[in-house]
Amino acid sequence: MSIKKTDILIVGAGPVGMSLAILLKKAKVDFILLDKREAVTKLPRAIAINQASLSLFNELGIFENLKKYAVCINEAQIFWNKKHIGAINFHNVETKYPYFLHVSQDIVEQELENLLINNQIPIDRGHEFLESSSNSGAVLSNIKAKNDTYKIQSKYIVATDGGNSTVRKQFENNLNEESYGSYFILFDIEVFDPIFDRTRYYFAQDGYCMIIPKNNCEYRVIFSSEFDPKELLHGNNKEDFLKQYLINKAGLVFNLKSIKWHVYAKFGHKVSNMIADEHHILAGDALHQFSPIGGTNMNFGLQDAVILGGLLPNILKYNDVNLIMTQYINPRKIQINRQIVMTRKLTKLLTTKQSSFSEYKSIYKMLKSQQIASFLTGNNNVNF
Repeated sequence: MSIKKTDILIVGAGPVGMSLAILLKKAKVDFILLDKREAVTKLPRAIAINQASLSLFNELGIFENLKKYAVCINEAQIFWNKKHIGAINFHNVETKYPYFLHVSQDIVEQELENLLINNQIPIDRGHEFLESSSNSGAVLSNIKAKNDTYKIQSKYIVATDGGNSTVRKQFENNLNEESYGSYFILFDIEVFDPIFDRTRYYFAQDGYCMIIPKNNCEYRVIFSSEFDPKELLHGNNKEDFLKQYLINKAGLVFNLKSIKWHVYAKFGHKVSNMIADEHHILAGDALHQFSPIGGTNMNFGLQDAVILGGLLPNILKYNDVNLIMTQYINPRKIQINRQIVMTRKLTKLLTTKQSSFSEYKSIYKMLKSQQIASFLTGNNNVNF
């Protein structure tokens, strides 16, 4: 069985893995990037790109290309029981990018892959990580390709292989999971005629709904449900269900052309108890998945890539594994816990029926304050 040698093995070529690869290439670090998928995702998935991620994409040189496909929105309109009560904007937030930028994850991945190609950075696609074992100051990974099985010897493995990470599964009792008792349902829709060009947040005591422009005639609709969507949608025509929901929740009539994609899941979080050990480092969804409030997951993962892109060259240069603890494990643990607290609080506040209207006054204050805008930029030090 052949053995390849490298300093860093990156398992997973999603936005986090590809961004890290480009940063390591700039730092002249030797690495191998592989992914069991044959191509970039075709699913739109995340669309909200926060200001911290925009700074990264600007550094990588793909920001202007992404803007060609993106919807740029100056503010989000806020409604309580269908009544307009205010807006979220970045007028009082110090940022180079004072707007919401929406571009789907499939486009982000394609732009990152194009950048890899232009910089002659290969992705070993169709190569699946099976398992690893540590030995003599290195880690040996078994890799399965189409017609071959081989090994990679590396100093470190960085796992960016998603929420069902194969690398993470090697560690027992490694997940901290919590469900918040409610669900989100997401529809990407196409309409015949555009209705509005700003994001709208609709809140009420029975949950919330977001309607996000994706382009001239496409919108993303996200809403909360206390009921299992499988039961809610079972036997229903999805188009009729969605039309009636938008009338009831937002008082809107959409001339619906088609539903392009839909997905649903529980609100909650899933975080690995093991952030890193002597040879394995987790990042992105392999490390943390949060309740989807404010486009958290991909953006938070991209910041993992930024940190590791600066840290790994120093670890290799000084041969100091303690840097992983002091500059990645401890700081990320603090930020992960802070993110859990914020997204748990916001999710329960926005999705769970309360006995007192006073709870909902806090939503109004929160949405009107500069803090929520700062949080949406990627500032994880905001306290509500």
